[in-house]
Amino acid sequence: MKAGTLGHAMSPFRYWSARRLYIILFSLINVLLCQQRVLAQAPINQIRTKEGILTIRPWKGKDCYSCQGLYINGKQILHEQFVSISAAYPSFQDPQLVTVSLDAGGTCCAPTPYILDFSVTPHLSVEGAGFDKDISRSESGVMFTNYAGTDKLGDRLLGLYEYVWGSGKVVMKKQTPQYSIGPLSQKQYPDDILSDPIMREPLIKLLGDAYFSKFRIAIVVSDKLRIIDNNIVVASGCQMHDCSSNFAMFFLDIRRKLAWAVQGEEPDLGHKSARIWGIIGKKDQLLLKEIGGWMLEHQIPIDSITHMPLPASVSSLYASQRPVDVKAETFEKNGKVAIASNLDGPKNKPLVPVELFKILSPSIYVINAVRSNGDEFQGSAVAISPTVLLTNCHVVIDSSSIEMYQKDLKIKASLISADVEADRCVLSSATPLTNYVSIRPYDDLKVGERVYSIGAPAGLELTMTDGLLSGKRNPSGRRLVQNSAPISPGSSGGGLFDEAGNLIGITTFKLKDSENLNFAITAEDYLLR
Repeated sequence: MKAGTLGHAMSPFRYWSARRLYIILFSLINVLLCQQRVLAQAPINQIRTKEGILTIRPWKGKDCYSCQGLYINGKQILHEQFVSISAAYPSFQDPQLVTVSLDAGGTCCAPTPYILDFSVTPHLSVEGAGFDKDISRSESGVMFTNYAGTDKLGDRLLGLYEYVWGSGKVVMKKQTPQYSIGPLSQKQYPDDILSDPIMREPLIKLLGDAYFSKFRIAIVVSDKLRIIDNNIVVASGCQMHDCSSNFAMFFLDIRRKLAWAVQGEEPDLGHKSARIWGIIGKKDQLLLKEIGGWMLEHQIPIDSITHMPLPASVSSLYASQRPVDVKAETFEKNGKVAIASNLDGPKNKPLVPVELFKILSPSIYVINAVRSNGDEFQGSAVAISPTVLLTNCHVVIDSSSIEMYQKDLKIKASLISADVEADRCVLSSATPLTNYVSIRPYDDLKVGERVYSIGAPAGLELTMTDGLLSGKRNPSGRRLVQNSAPISPGSSGGGLFDEAGNLIGITTFKLKDSENLNFAITAEDYLLR
């Protein structure tokens, strides 16, 4: 042994033998650990209980061809589309209690939990109860927590339950609401806001407990949620599985502790309506814009809006609001419609006039509007989607009823957007339309192109004329298409088309004492961008 060293020298053979043994042991331990991790991650489909082997196997039956069954020693005890073993107590080695879950699939129904009690023979099955990891001993059984439904406000409830060995019964000891409380900047979904007692308080005061719960259901699926300056919350959504006929939005002003809510409905196809809660003041331009945009998006007619009475308990909160007419402020100065229109590419193939008329005429309607004093106005309208038509405001504004005609067809229509000054009005058809046209952008138009007008001059339905695109005018920011296609009273609201059948304008007026100086509002200006 050299000076300065401790211990004894090991021969090369003994050194490599020890090293190999260490490598083998390390590898074996690692393999065992990896196997344990794999087993832990794998689905649990077999457990050995005192009563026998509990296992999950495919099952084919009269009412379910590709289901799963839960078996004990080969005898089926439960079956459903999907069956899973969720947890066991005290362990999976020799469990006394096992939680299983039966799932029918889809999103309509939550899985049904079961507790299987193997502390007695034969085992007991308790439907509607289950545990996960939060389980502990009590004096006569076990305690665990589980979802316990919702309260009258729609809050999820967490229940504390006890199961007594061999009883087959689960008893709830306590239940508490499970709030989602946190900084406003961290909120992501309407449920977060509506589960926070502080955030939702103005909305509950406005709607009342009972309607808040209903409103919460209607907005359970988030379409949009925005937080503005960490002070304003704007959210919209619709009822799961019923999005087309039950939808809503809310607006929260955290600083002022005020809320507004809008509930939309469409019980029958084409008959949309909306209810508004909360007084909207003249200074609330952002609120007006949000509510107006939401209503335009859902194509809700002006005359279908109902203002709900303000609860006496919150009237003082809105006392400083100078109310505005939502119909006038939000809609009558808009004249646009939010529609993913057919600007995905205008048609480019020129057609002869006979073909154009055959293709376009089913999209043109005669409009008959009756004023509140009984006066009748007649014009035209052009369909750009299965429910939306474009026309002029001087044809339909201030009307008590609007009807659209085409040959023997008569359909009710509603005004959903209007800009009286620009003479742009948008109608919604009460019945889905099968024919509608594409819109061509204003910037693509060239002076000298041949154009065609289709409308109802003097009430003569589906009259077609032709001419040239004479000029592109922009008086006071209003984009007009000047053309030489003849029009007459009754043509207002009709369509001006190019040779490929694209809608380029809505025929509006002609200059008196002039020769072929006719004008159409560019169709693109009706679209909300």
